[in-house]
Amino acid sequence: RTHTNAPQVDVPPQENAAAALMRSLARRRTPAPSPPPTSASIMPAVTQWEAVEEERRREIMAGKSLVSGVSSQKTRWKVVNQKGSDLRMEPENASEKVGQLKGFQVITADEERDGWVHVCAPMFGWAQIKCNGGTANLMKMGKQLLG
Repeated sequence: RTHTNAPQVDVPPQENAAAALMRSLARRRTPAPSPPPTSASIMPAVTQWEAVEEERRREIMAGKSLVSGVSSQKTRWKVVNQKGSDLRMEPENASEKVGQLKGFQVITADEERDGWVHVCAPMFGWAQIKCNGGTANLMKMGKQLLG
């Protein structure tokens, strides 16, 4: 004894199962389920940023740099601004904020560019070395760590 809530559909012998399913769905007037989106162009900005940072991490672990011909050298910095420092997606003030460093936190950076450092530990993003007013945000510490 079986009970089903599905409508009974007469399927001609030459019709395959997929065609029968499509016919059944059309009769019920319910649209077929759409496949999940796979295009990278509709990924949220943070997800795209995470993908870029993951690639950057792999390159750092392999001892490569994203700048051609330059080996990866890691340096330690200390956040000297007691309010902390913003982490941005790109090395510019207009870029999206992706995190916040705490005041007096020690960080590791793998690149320095135009008054910004790329933080690779404990988070990933770009931090400004000096505030817009010229006050120090970050201070470079002692030795360089070779990647």
